[in-house]
Amino acid sequence: MREELNIDWDSCLQNENMDENYNTFISKLLLAVDRHIPKISQRKKKHKQSLDVKTVEAVKKKHRCWERFMETKDQNKHAEYVKARNKAKNLVRKAKNNWNKISLKM
Repeated sequence: MREELNIDWDSCLQNENMDENYNTFISKLLLAVDRHIPKISQRKKKHKQSLDVKTVEAVKKKHRCWERFMETKDQNKHAEYVKARNKAKNLVRKAKNNWNKISLKM
């Protein structure tokens, strides 16, 4: 790319018109970029795992319980949060295992 852009720019950009000089410069630069810089395509994600409604509700409840506990610092609220956390964690694990089993069958 360096060799391709090793041009005598003074002689190349002698036009009085600034727009023509700019267009000449950009066209030579873009041509070099197209030739020497590889184009990478975006990789698509395989499949996004979706959770069932029961699991999503359990995760939302866990977040609500945590917020209530952080507001009050009450030990009863913490106990509610711990129960909600454990339930949500269990349901997410089950959903993940089910997803893995389904994806292996494909």
